[in-house]
Amino acid sequence: MTPCLVCREAHVEVLLDLGPQPITNRFPLDEKEAEHLHPMRFGACRACGAAQLLAPPPAADLKPRVDWITYNEPEPHLDGLADRLAKLPEIGDSTMAVGVSGKDDSLLRRLRERGVPQTRILDAEDLGDSDRRAFVETIQALLTPRRAAEVAARRGAADLVIARHIFEHAGDPASFTRALFALAKPGGLIVLEAPDCTRSMAARDYTMLWEEHSLYLNPAVFRRAVELAGGEIVLEENHPYALENSIVLVARAGAPKPSAASWRARDFPAPITSSPPAGRA
Repeated sequence: MTPCLVCREAHVEVLLDLGPQPITNRFPLDEKEAEHLHPMRFGACRACGAAQLLAPPPAADLKPRVDWITYNEPEPHLDGLADRLAKLPEIGDSTMAVGVSGKDDSLLRRLRERGVPQTRILDAEDLGDSDRRAFVETIQALLTPRRAAEVAARRGAADLVIARHIFEHAGDPASFTRALFALAKPGGLIVLEAPDCTRSMAARDYTMLWEEHSLYLNPAVFRRAVELAGGEIVLEENHPYALENSIVLVARAGAPKPSAASWRARDFPAPITSSPPAGRA
């Protein structure tokens, strides 16, 4: 058994070992370059239910090496989310909202349209990496609690911190969540969004793994992972989409940290198994 990325209990069971596999966005730069391979091993934690890659590729291997790769996340739910965020009691005419990556720009724009006066996104100076190709795979590794506290001290702590579609890439989800809280003022809020893999796992859609996320989340595991890092959930939403739903959590720091043993089995879907569905070879 391997230690879990979420609860750190040594209860991760390997369910699928595909051996060395090419990294999806790491395209050879010329025809002579050998394909870069990394072991693809998928498992689930029997203590907390978190589905995950065992030893996911390091950030340096996942960083794009070409300019033409783009990432698009679902956005139709953002208008309603911005409406609800703007009405929270913590949000007012002096609010500072900070996003951690370019994926947060569209929600920040909507918040400005709703009266949030100050918004910004972490930049190369904040993160200590000037590579313009660095994206969420790099940001999650660089944004440690210590670095986040330094950024907050230098540039001012935020009332609202937004991190869309990056948590699932975190190699250390608890540390990354604590870093988000370190960017915020005491009592400040963080907004996390991640894909809901419930449908893909129920259908045993193995192509899901080639998104090369560290974690493949369902709402219960996502919620408990944030709670384990010291977050109090104040808002939870699940927005339906054709391929995979989007889970949104809004959390405040300072909640008592539950133990993995306290998590109730009824919070999780049926256990993942390595046996194929009927009719599949």
